[in-house]
Amino acid sequence: MPYFSHKTNAIKVSIVLPFKNASRFLNECIDSIRIQKHTDWQLIAVDDHSCDNSKAIIESYQDKRINIIKNKGKGILKALQTAHTHIEGDYVTRMDADDIMPANKLYTLLKTLQNEHNGVIATGNVKYFGEQEISEGYQRYEAWLNKTTDQQTFFKNIYRECVVASPNWMIRKKDFDNMQGFDKLTYPEDYDMVFHWRKAGFLIKSCHQLTHLWREHPNRTSRNSKVYQQESFFRLKLGYFLEEFNKK
Repeated sequence: MPYFSHKTNAIKVSIVLPFKNASRFLNECIDSIRIQKHTDWQLIAVDDHSCDNSKAIIESYQDKRINIIKNKGKGILKALQTAHTHIEGDYVTRMDADDIMPANKLYTLLKTLQNEHNGVIATGNVKYFGEQEISEGYQRYEAWLNKTTDQQTFFKNIYRECVVASPNWMIRKKDFDNMQGFDKLTYPEDYDMVFHWRKAGFLIKSCHQLTHLWREHPNRTSRNSKVYQQESFFRLKLGYFLEEFNKK
């Protein structure tokens, strides 16, 4: 396991982080990245036209591993697509600006992939947190998602709900490029990406550890944007279902 030696971090991980008006949470987010056990990473922070001091907060770190770019379009999907050409790492992962990485997240996901062939995505468990008590609905989703992850029944459950949290996966850059990264995705992009993995014949493997702390708060994009409401999820699932049905 040469690239997990304490003497070297020879494998670079590119972390794609879209952000918009996230100043309230960015320090915790960036701090959690900077204390990662695996230190060879590149953070691509994509400013989605913030009108607060989010950009200044990130700039204040003066860390050469952090690159700040401006979204060429508008919205999370365009921000992800803007980041693609800036990716320098051997592996790719995502992060949300209001969330927190456990200190061993990058190390653990890399270790999960180290002896795997191409076409494997690593993921782990998630835990919601927030200033207020987590609602029963989100608690149920967390429990279901973690059960799916522990049992590795991702594609068996794919038509029920998104089976991998959007900021909680890692993929080889070669595989990422082969599936054209974020370029062919539509909203809800996290769910669509899992369908693309399935279509490409990829496998999803769990590390069976907690790898993401998911912040719940009233201003989450998933709560307030129509592209993440149930109608969008239903249309996405229906499209893939009909595509599969028509092939039979």
